[in-house]
Amino acid sequence: RTLELELNRKDGSIVPVEVKFSFIREPDGRPANILAIARDITERKQMERNLHERIKKLKCLYGISKFAEIPDITLDKLYQEVVYLLPSSWHYPDITYARITINGKKFETENYIDTVWKQSSDIKVYGDKAGTVEVGYLEERPLIDEGPFLKDERPLIDAVAEQLGRIAERKRVDEALREAEQRFRAIFDNATDGILVADMEDKKFYTGNKMICQMLGYSLEEIQNLGVMDIHPKEDLPYVIEQFEKQTEGKFTPSKDIPVKRKDGSVFYAEVNSSWVTLAGKTYLTGIFRDITERKQAKEKIEELYQKEKGLRQKLETQIESRVEFTRALIHELKTPLTPIVASSGLLVEELKEPLLSIARNINQGAVNLSMRIDELLDVARGELDMLELDLKPVDILKMSRRVAAEMAPMISSSKQSLILDLPPTCPAVSADESRLGQVVMNLLSNASKFTPEGGKITIRAKQEEGVVTVSVQDNGPGISKEEQKLIFDIYYHKESDRQRLSGLGVGLALSKMLVELHRGRIWVESRPGAGAKFSFSIPLGPVQQEPKATETGE
Repeated sequence: RTLELELNRKDGSIVPVEVKFSFIREPDGRPANILAIARDITERKQMERNLHERIKKLKCLYGISKFAEIPDITLDKLYQEVVYLLPSSWHYPDITYARITINGKKFETENYIDTVWKQSSDIKVYGDKAGTVEVGYLEERPLIDEGPFLKDERPLIDAVAEQLGRIAERKRVDEALREAEQRFRAIFDNATDGILVADMEDKKFYTGNKMICQMLGYSLEEIQNLGVMDIHPKEDLPYVIEQFEKQTEGKFTPSKDIPVKRKDGSVFYAEVNSSWVTLAGKTYLTGIFRDITERKQAKEKIEELYQKEKGLRQKLETQIESRVEFTRALIHELKTPLTPIVASSGLLVEELKEPLLSIARNINQGAVNLSMRIDELLDVARGELDMLELDLKPVDILKMSRRVAAEMAPMISSSKQSLILDLPPTCPAVSADESRLGQVVMNLLSNASKFTPEGGKITIRAKQEEGVVTVSVQDNGPGISKEEQKLIFDIYYHKESDRQRLSGLGVGLALSKMLVELHRGRIWVESRPGAGAKFSFSIPLGPVQQEPKATETGE
């Protein structure tokens, strides 16, 4: 029979032995003595202990790995399970406690009491300390290697800490991947463009989003059974294949006007942008489809309208050119016979005496007025065609106003009206065409005289304001309503009462507006019914300024 015993040496140490007992028998077979053979098994026992500790270590680390593999287990739950697992892996499991402290949280065994008989190891996540693992004894035990702890328990606790750190790192990566996947899925499913993911090996679709399902009329399951060639009209496949090959070669330029066939056979046009994407370790080609059918139709409509507009513009340019030629011819035909009439009637006015002198004057005045109306018509036609030109020079506004007033005085006086010049002593020069500004003032005076009753008065004023010189002509006629003020500068516009006067074609104010705006100025009217009217225009002070001589105001 064989027994394992522990023997006490003379020095007090203990030695494990394996003792094999046998009987020494008498000749008649009776036991006479016992023979005991003892063999020192210290090395074997040490090997067995080492093996046992290694098995406990492996079971501990394996158990932690199994916890980490549990689907959807949280780190908090894993730490608590590890705490419960640790005591059984130490030499005195019945009096062992454990605690994990990480990220400000503590996970402990139910028997946890902080004692001096403990060992710990740092948990590091990406190289930084994130927490500690502690294992200790509730009671004192003989000193072995590291205090009461076995030599193999130090690498065990270090291995546990290292494994927990790796698990934490992997969990962080998994969570980041899961969040990225959720964000991708949210963007993928909620995209306003259709998205198809194609497997380049078999040219089949791996997946698609909700929008592409709506665009094509297929369910996702149906799309996953289709290939690139299944969603395009047969007659357009060469073009589609050409574009597809460019995409596969890395030429990721948008493919425009790609015809796409729906499940019901109808076709829409799409702009397709492609890029590579890696899913589950495999590379796919992703196509983003944007329906441009409406945009294509709108573009075609715009092109159609452009061609119509181009034709109309060419026709209009031809008509304008014809109108210019006609206007020139008309003016020539009117002015040619009128010129000798004006000249001849002028001579008659100089030579004749009453009663024929009055007749000659009427003929001359009528001819001059007709010539002025023709000139106005020509200027309006030029203005409408942007053909009016200015001869800009420094202009003395006061001198110009007096000259025009002197020319208009006889006509105004003959209508038994008073012309008053309320002008300042000085006024800065403006850069303008003097003859054109004089034409504006003359038109305003003529218009004022037309609507001012006998005994009424017409006043010319001028003043310098912020950056402009303003000239105004005011009368005490019947005034103008708000509605008529909006139309007063329109060409050929007549007040209802004008029809009885038969003086002018209604182009004077429109021409004045053209000329003022050509000088970068503005013209306006201030009036109300029964209170007369005040027409004003302002010309900006140009770079050329000339200080005029001081003069007296006159009437």
